[in-house]
Amino acid sequence: YAEAFRQDVLSAGSHVRDIIHTAVLARLFDEHRSERADHSFALWAAWMLERWARLDVRREPAVAA
Repeated sequence: YAEAFRQDVLSAGSHVRDIIHTAVLARLFDEHRSERADHSFALWAAWMLERWARLDVRREPAVAA
């Protein structure tokens, strides 16, 4: 999962880069991976936000009735 997180959230093409400071996420990720701290919820939340943003981008805009 670590590599998938890096590719999704920490990559240059990430959607969350505009709203989350990725340098902070990278630090949290490194601390979590080295077991210095448990940032599992924050990392999971950022990852799910990224995954949701990718789904949302693919949706076609709703047509007003």
